Amino acid sequence: MEKGTLSVLFVVILTLIVGIFSYFDLKSSITDNAPLVARPFITVHGVGSTVTLTLGGGNCSGSRAPIEADVAINSGGAGNVITATASCTRGTAPATATATDPGTGRSVVGSATGGAGAGVASCDTVYTGVAGAVASTWVAQCTF
Repeated sequence: MEKGTLSVLFVVILTLIVGIFSYFDLKSSITDNAPLVARPFITVHGVGSTVTLTLGGGNCSGSRAPIEADVAINSGGAGNVITATASCTRGTAPATATATDPGTGRSVVGSATGGAGAGVASCDTVYTGVAGAVASTWVAQCTF
């Protein structure tokens, strides 16, 4: 065989060997880890004090990770505030996140973590607008 053919053959064989080891390494890493479980969530969208869309729902389970609340606000007057509280009917402390619109058009986010809980999940939002300011666009997500 020519040197060029031997080189190509060597690269192909080496690639196959690396691919086989990578497959088994990936397979073992997938099977060794616990499967990801989707967590219930509630997402609330709004403009000013008007809720425009609510998605999700579900129950809290004490065996899941702690509950979380995340908020984002933008495109309104400086000082407008969105607060979201994630809570469970039975459980530990809720998660309350707050974000204040800087009035520059940029998004500001807030995040908080509470304890794990049980029972019915809820995501309560409170929008506080500055008098005379343009209403802000906001979104809140609570994960249980």
